[in-house]
Amino acid sequence: MHIEPGYVAPAKVMIANATAIGVGAWYAKELLKDALAKPWILAKTAAAAVFFSIFMQSFHMPVGPSELHFVGAMAMYLTLGFFPTLLGFAVGLLLQGLLFEPQDLVHLGVN
Repeated sequence: MHIEPGYVAPAKVMIANATAIGVGAWYAKELLKDALAKPWILAKTAAAAVFFSIFMQSFHMPVGPSELHFVGAMAMYLTLGFFPTLLGFAVGLLLQGLLFEPQDLVHLGVN
């Protein structure tokens, strides 16, 4: 993924993971509530996950955040909306970690 193991203190990794789980659960609830009224929201979430996985993996550099991540993420937030993009990125990161860097899944919340 994007943060190399050992780069972030273990306590910060635990706090980041707990925060990511809480935020993800809260917005997943909101997304599912909206999905009943607007079914295309789930398609937007899937599009964000696929785009994120393909685009970010093709320009992968094992460093911290870069301008590429900020520019790519901002365009997707503005195009697809906050809820779908947030959860799409989480799913994309999870897929990326499972397929390419399983040992780095500990840093999922930091990413």
